[in-house]
Amino acid sequence: MCLEFRPWRCSLLPDGEPPRLHAAVYCRRRRRRRGMKKITWMLCLVALVESAKMNDRAYRSKKRDCEVGPCSDLAAAVNGNCVNECVSAACFAAVYGAEPLEDGEIDVKRARQFTACFNRELLTRPARGGDD
Repeated sequence: MCLEFRPWRCSLLPDGEPPRLHAAVYCRRRRRRRGMKKITWMLCLVALVESAKMNDRAYRSKKRDCEVGPCSDLAAAVNGNCVNECVSAACFAAVYGAEPLEDGEIDVKRARQFTACFNRELLTRPARGGDD
């Protein structure tokens, strides 16, 4: 039993032993720490999602610009290679270089690889002030 008016410390311990926190306070601190960990993880998750949204937005914007601009004279089913090469020539060469898409072909696996390559390229590209 504590005689002091500080319920979080108990001074009635054997000599030489430092005062300890009561279990209730310790549990409260652990819960608070656990709560802070959850908040930190949630903030990290939100940052990742926002980053992915920005990358996806940049990819879609670049793709739309290519569809409207240089590749607009081709039919939508045929312009896949043109649009991909316009979006990123380096990624097009890396992903589709050996075997380009056939007219109307949809290759989901290589499309994901291309998008991932474009996102990596965005991250490594130096920041510029203004349009591309």
